[in-house]
Amino acid sequence: PALEFDGLTIDATMPAVAWDVVEEDGDDDGAEIIDFAPVGAMPAAADAGEQSAASPDVVVVGEVAIPADLYAVLVDEAQNRLATLTHELSLLQFDPKALPSVAMVRASHTLCGIHRTGGLPLIALTAGALEQTLLALQQGPAPMPADALPALTDTVGVLGEFLGRVRARQAFNATDAAIAAEIQ
Repeated sequence: PALEFDGLTIDATMPAVAWDVVEEDGDDDGAEIIDFAPVGAMPAAADAGEQSAASPDVVVVGEVAIPADLYAVLVDEAQNRLATLTHELSLLQFDPKALPSVAMVRASHTLCGIHRTGGLPLIALTAGALEQTLLALQQGPAPMPADALPALTDTVGVLGEFLGRVRARQAFNATDAAIAAEIQ
């Protein structure tokens, strides 16, 4: 999928990821859990109700096992990069002639890389699409297309929600995947 801003089409060059969506048993809220197996994924328990005894050196986010040291760095770096994106976005909101900064591109690039390393492709692909969009917008004339700023604001907000799920060690659901697919 591509992002479009007033006739400018931005096609992210990141490879597509196939998601297997599995409904969670016994959950009435309609949420679905996305089943994927990145490197470091926890093996499925023999009994769905059985609690897996994770090592204290491992943090489990949904079904993904991340070494505790990597998780700490990932969460800290993600918060810092999200703060950068939020700050730079506020500068764009107050200066209609401004274009995305190098700091925004770098922050989205870092978010993509650290989440790819951590085995969280939903965030990696979303941040990667943001990076590609920012790079394309940097090349365009100022001011940015009218619908670019709302799209950037929405994307940064979605990344913030996704990062909150990682901090809470929650799995992503089908709604998250659908939102990410719209951005990607």
